Amino acid sequence: MSKTKIISAVSIICMLFIIMVIYTYRNTQNKIKRIAVHTEKIYGDIEFSGKIDSIIKIRRGGRTYGLMCIELDYSNVESFYRFDKYTTLKIKNNKAVLPIGFIGEHSTIRSEFLFKSIYVTVNKKQNKKYIFYSSNDSLVENWDFGNNNLKEEDLLRCGN
Repeated sequence: MSKTKIISAVSIICMLFIIMVIYTYRNTQNKIKRIAVHTEKIYGDIEFSGKIDSIIKIRRGGRTYGLMCIELDYSNVESFYRFDKYTTLKIKNNKAVLPIGFIGEHSTIRSEFLFKSIYVTVNKKQNKKYIFYSSNDSLVENWDFGNNNLKEEDLLRCGN
């Protein structure tokens, strides 16, 4: 094979790789945007806060996720239920079931803080944030309500 054929083949492979990376990036960005629009449309007006009763660990797909059980002291909706491929939330009988995402098998700063948390506010004054409070500190996270491999029956684990 001549040098020019090798250079041409390598150039074509590199160009295809670059095109594939750009395509993947654009698809990922479009999916993130769709989920953000979906979340805003469905959850944008919901606010609640309350005492954290427990965090249930759910192991699925080789990863551990958390489901927070909350005894509400404030909610601007009496009841709400949503479970779809992107997001989930359940509010019923003054209790909320909130997915808190990946918490891992080993302690991290985030997971340790979540397990020490005693109170949470969600979307207070439409701020699109979760604020978790421990006895002397707080952790602010962007909201997402991501269902993270949950199954619909997992929402029953908080007892409401």
